[in-house]
Amino acid sequence: MLADVDELAVPSCKWLGVTMDDIDEFGLDRSIMQKLSPRDVAKIEALLGRPYLSESSSRTKKWREHLLRMRGEERKFEVEALSCLAPDFLRHTYLPQKLANMRIE
Repeated sequence: MLADVDELAVPSCKWLGVTMDDIDEFGLDRSIMQKLSPRDVAKIEALLGRPYLSESSSRTKKWREHLLRMRGEERKFEVEALSCLAPDFLRHTYLPQKLANMRIE
């Protein structure tokens, strides 16, 4: 199985979920953020310990930065919370702009 690890990798994977950078980019209200649960913190720690998210990996540097910022602020955004901004914000504003910024169609 170990010999197949390279074939199982997804080198072009994108983080589509709400990121801490979206606070500024979309002018999101911090009041819709939620406090990290103990499970969230444990998940962040587990992810940061994975080899592909190591400090030396340039491919996942941005992911690591997002996780560290979430841990530091002890807050997170749930994508569902975006619907409180406007009923169609997620569908008509957030996703189209996020996908365009990522160059995904």
